[in-house]
Amino acid sequence: MEILKRIWPVAALFLIITGIILTDSPEKRAASDRKAASGAASEALSEERYPMTVSFFSLDTVCTLTAYEGGGREALEEAGRELERYDRLFDPYEEGSDIYRINHREEESVRISRETGDLLQFGRDLGELSGGDLDITVGNLTALWDIRHRTEAPEPEAVAEALALCDPDGYEILEEGEEAVFRTEDPELQIDPGAIAKGYVADRLKELLLSHGVSSGIINLGGNVLCIGSLPDGEAFRIGLRDPREGSEEELEVLQVRDSSVVTAGIYERYFEADGIHYHHILSKTDGYPVQNDLAAVSVVGPDSAVCDALATTLFIKGAEEGSTWLSDLNEAVGAGAVAGVSGSYEAYFIGKDGKIKEAGR
Repeated sequence: MEILKRIWPVAALFLIITGIILTDSPEKRAASDRKAASGAASEALSEERYPMTVSFFSLDTVCTLTAYEGGGREALEEAGRELERYDRLFDPYEEGSDIYRINHREEESVRISRETGDLLQFGRDLGELSGGDLDITVGNLTALWDIRHRTEAPEPEAVAEALALCDPDGYEILEEGEEAVFRTEDPELQIDPGAIAKGYVADRLKELLLSHGVSSGIINLGGNVLCIGSLPDGEAFRIGLRDPREGSEEELEVLQVRDSSVVTAGIYERYFEADGIHYHHILSKTDGYPVQNDLAAVSVVGPDSAVCDALATTLFIKGAEEGSTWLSDLNEAVGAGAVAGVSGSYEAYFIGKDGKIKEAGR
């Protein structure tokens, strides 16, 4: 997927993304605006002036990578190439991708990259941790709903049939040298890693940028925001949680974030309405329909973007009351070393349709 050759020498300081607003103080925004107006937009990325940002379309969304300090142009270009590579591995609609080959398999086993194997094993592990609420074997169900193109709900019989084809225990990942193997005995099983892929990729890009010397930066994959370190002056990045009510661009709360990720799952970007019902893309494993509760979004803050990604969807499905208790128990178990593959502490912001926020977690 070709990178869009649009480069800005000054990072966007007030950027509305899926459920999140990346912002700075009014003074810093004003200074940035004056600099941009003075002709900074004509400067090339190769001049190594910070902050530097590249923006392009990948993972079915607009992505930006920003370096505030360290690494330089080569680091961002290398990260851009890696992002394209992950897109080619994980895109379920691109013929030849690992996920496409899994979903169009003719045999029980499919040889895949080690990264795809890691992603799918992570999805299985977090699905089990969630009690089944998070499930990446919902490929038949998400294809049936096709939220981007539908104008009316599918027939209940079709929903029930697609739901019955989900089976989080229906596959296994085997390591084979530098590659992996996806194996299932169920010919109908379909994978959709959308609830975890962007978080997983953000973590891998962070590792790459750090290895290239980036000490301060932001990875923004269409609403999955990962902050590397802090701003060069030591201040935290300011991440605003967006008011989900229609027509509002206000910040409900501004988070001070250092070396952490902020991921939001919400119902106001991908949806359609029919007969007065709001049908969105977050589906319930209970009945196969979009989750109906009093939430508009859930934002999760924590050290691991993949975990944040998985938790945001899981907590939205569970709802504010059950989700708060479940997250507290999870943090306690992680702190005691009882959860393999998960470390650190996670905080959630349950954003209601009325714009009110309930905090939970650390």
